[in-house]
This record gives sequence, structure tokens and C-alpha cells, in this order.
Amino acid sequence: GRDGLVFQALREQPFSFVRKSDINDLLPCLKKINSRLSVENTYGIKSGRSVEKVMIREIVYLEKSGNYVIFHTLSGDIRERTTIDEKAPYLKPYAFIRTHISYLVNPLYIREVSSANVIPTGGTVLPLTKKLSKTVRQKFFDWMVNG
Repeated sequence: GRDGLVFQALREQPFSFVRKSDINDLLPCLKKINSRLSVENTYGIKSGRSVEKVMIREIVYLEKSGNYVIFHTLSGDIRERTTIDEKAPYLKPYAFIRTHISYLVNPLYIREVSSANVIPTGGTVLPLTKKLSKTVRQKFFDWMVNG
């Protein structure tokens, strides 16, 4: 009921909002929550001669390192010999955001976006290029509002 509280709520990164005046918003909200938490949202990472299955929601960010991409996950890092450009199309449906030529970040874990950096959960400071700054801010805001 109070408009000023919406920005405070957005800092907590809610799944969605349900207005008291329209209870019909509840079903789409619950569907969004279910899709984000669904066990079907997994990703296979080829590490050496094996493939590790990782939940999309556990990938914090991807980092380019030479001929490898390092998947920084909640349970540790996994290296795959590939490029971020090859991985980006697969992660696009999950709203991963490109902040720099060498980084792709899961919006679930973005804690802060400043003029030159993106800080995911854990406190690692990732660079944000001037060219992508406006786009990153807009994509992150859209993700927070629309899921």
C-alpha cells in the first residue's frame, strides 16, 4: 500500500510481488517461483573427461581465464575448456547478464551494481565496462521487477 517501500523490497531481490488488491497475481507469482527452483533447471559442465551436472541457480558467475571458462558455483569452481560466447546462448533463458567481455553473472547473486563494478554474493568485485553499464543496470532492474 505504500509506494516508498517498493525500493526497500527490491534490495531483497524478491521472486515477484503480489498486490493485495488483485489476488489473481498469486498464481503467476507461484509459477515464477516454481520455475526458478525447479530441479529440471540444470546445466552440464564438461570438466576434463567428465560432465558435472550443476543447478543453474547454483552458478554465481562465469569467468574467462585463457582458453577456459571458470564456473563459480556455490559449491566450488569448475573449469571447462570453452568460451563465454559459446556458453551465453544456453544461459540467456536464465537471465545471466554480461558485465564484461570476460564475465557473465547470474542475477540471483548480484548484490550491488555500481558505475564500474558488479558485486555478487561473496564480495568478489567484477568489472563493469562503460559500454555495458546502462544495459546491465536495465537488465538487472527488469529482472528484479519481472523475474
